[in-house]
Amino acid sequence: MHGDQGGLGRDALALVVGDPTDGRASLLDRTAIRDWSALAGRPLLLLVFGTLLAALVGLPPFPGFWAKWVLVMELGAGGMYPWIAVVLLGSLLEAAYLFRWFTQALEVRKTDTPAAISAWQLAPVALTALLLFAAGYGMAVQLDTGSLAIFLPLLAGAVLWLLDGLPGRLKSLLMLVMVAAGGAWLTLDLEGLNRIFGFILVGGGVLVSLATQYRADQRRGFYPLLTILLLSLATLLRAQTSLAFFFSWELMTVSSYLLITLGRNGVKPSLAYLLFSLGSAYFLLAGFAVAYAATGSIELAALGTTGDAMGVVFSLLAAGFIIKTGGLGVHIWVPDAYAEADDDFTALLSAVVSKAGIFGLLLVAAQLGIRSDIGLDPAYVLGWIGMLTATFGALMAVFQEDVKKLLAYSSMGQLGYIVTGIALMSHLGWVTALYLTVNHFLFKGILFLAVAGVVLRTGERYMYKMGGLIKNMPFTFVATMIAIIAMSGVPPLTGFGGKWLLFNAIMEKGWYWLAALAFFSSAVAFLYMFRLLQTVFLGQRKLEHAKLREAPAILLIPQFLLIGVIMLFSAYPKLLLDVLSAAVSPWLAGGLVWDGLALQTPLGYWNAPMIMGVVGGVWMIPLIFLLLISLTLKIQKVQQFNIVYAAERPHRPEDTHFAYQFFAHYERALGFLVRPRATAFWNAVVESSHTLAGTLRVFYNGNGQTYALFILMYLVALYLVNGGLHQ
Repeated sequence: MHGDQGGLGRDALALVVGDPTDGRASLLDRTAIRDWSALAGRPLLLLVFGTLLAALVGLPPFPGFWAKWVLVMELGAGGMYPWIAVVLLGSLLEAAYLFRWFTQALEVRKTDTPAAISAWQLAPVALTALLLFAAGYGMAVQLDTGSLAIFLPLLAGAVLWLLDGLPGRLKSLLMLVMVAAGGAWLTLDLEGLNRIFGFILVGGGVLVSLATQYRADQRRGFYPLLTILLLSLATLLRAQTSLAFFFSWELMTVSSYLLITLGRNGVKPSLAYLLFSLGSAYFLLAGFAVAYAATGSIELAALGTTGDAMGVVFSLLAAGFIIKTGGLGVHIWVPDAYAEADDDFTALLSAVVSKAGIFGLLLVAAQLGIRSDIGLDPAYVLGWIGMLTATFGALMAVFQEDVKKLLAYSSMGQLGYIVTGIALMSHLGWVTALYLTVNHFLFKGILFLAVAGVVLRTGERYMYKMGGLIKNMPFTFVATMIAIIAMSGVPPLTGFGGKWLLFNAIMEKGWYWLAALAFFSSAVAFLYMFRLLQTVFLGQRKLEHAKLREAPAILLIPQFLLIGVIMLFSAYPKLLLDVLSAAVSPWLAGGLVWDGLALQTPLGYWNAPMIMGVVGGVWMIPLIFLLLISLTLKIQKVQQFNIVYAAERPHRPEDTHFAYQFFAHYERALGFLVRPRATAFWNAVVESSHTLAGTLRVFYNGNGQTYALFILMYLVALYLVNGGLHQ
């Protein structure tokens, strides 16, 4: 059946592409990949073309997805693990070249003026695409996975796609209603860890998505895809089998990839995002196959009974989730994908979507790291991966000029702390990881939405091209400052409690080197966040920014709602920590010790209300004093150009801005640590793949006679291997 459906997809694609080996006509008559930008600006044709490519690659919900799952599971059951590697590597390479083609189709070039395509010409191809959807659903039913819940994201997305001609803000409102209603139906009956992530992924997704109202343009395709993405996160939490989990994971991957392509310059970085995300998914698929071979079940609850295969299953699944969180070495997709996606979607990508990898990692640790005797070593390795990711993410953030890339590397670093908390495999470690997860959602949602407002008003992302915006955007400044305090780990906000919990959990475990590294990376994180606040909002304001307005209210509302949650949990962390502790207790015995509102550990105590009062008093008393002084004394205000430049002419305009190369001295001292070695490695992998592909073109050349000869040679070889000469 897989071969039949693959042939159907290839034949339909040939109607669009044309086949130079058999002379068939095509809709566009383009043979060179670079010419496929002729499809850009044709939404319906792009949809059909993308559908056919996705069907060929084996992405959900098409027949190839289900066939690939069955094939890999059967190979696992037969112990043919090398063949699993071959199948998945081949599938990844196929995705690379097919979606490179799709990338070319998305890039607009003014020179492309293809002839108009009639509905009759497109009808056979569109009908084939619909048949592929129907066949995919039929296979899902055969595999007992065709429930309404798992297909709800696609159904909701299809409804919004039919309404894609409506005004942008109306579509945004419909998307919010559909995600809120569907997400509530899917997640409100969940319990424990799944329920907590339901609030983050669905509730948090809806809250941050309020900001999409700030754009009035139609954004064709954006809202249907966002609906699919957010609801696929909900179905991920409901998954009881590895098949349902993998389906939702792949759906999340495809929809987020397509959303990145809609960014102003998001097409090229989206390809790297897709390939690393598919690599992540294929590690998960391999892990599920090994687990199926060991247990004979695809139930997620059976992962803990994999016996001798536990170490392999844990390693494969953990690797997949680490790639999705942007772990060190596989992080190169992070900066460009975050920077070039639409600004409001970047907030979702960092604050919400990144938590899917954290949820998966907790799921693996719960089923394999806790309920089995997997041992300490894999967890210890995971802890080092997390802390090195935190450290190098912070170092790379320090030297960024692009504010969105700074926040992207910051997200990478902060997720590293969460991974380390999970790796501790202790009650306090997991409570810490969940607390940091909630905090990361809160402050990253604020920061990326604040930056969206700044970019909207200034049209700039480079920090040295800004400055002094506190006068124009005071509310955005306040939100950014609170988010930075909540992130940096200084009293009295949530970040302080998170870092205090993390240090206690690491010291309790006896991982002293990791504790030292955590302290160092926290100090570095303070440097880059101080730079963001100083260079964007303080200092000298550009003349062209003198009349800028504050960010739109709809961007500010989610930020201040998140600030309200930060203040609540900063003053009364017991409200959150008791819920987190109760969710962890079924997996790890233990609890938190409270003395009133003070949390006790063997290393000390944390009294959040008292800290809030003390810090508030320390800051409020001088503030009141200064306000009184300013009312009674005549204070001269320094004007913008009351400065001297040493009577020298600057070589470049940016040289006059103090923010340019703000940490150049640190770069001279520590820059060797953040040279793009990972980028160089993956570039070498790409070049090697191209070289190998060029060599293999000798065999895979599109000539039917050559293929017939290869088949004949294969049959002769097979005959000889099976003893044909001795019969």
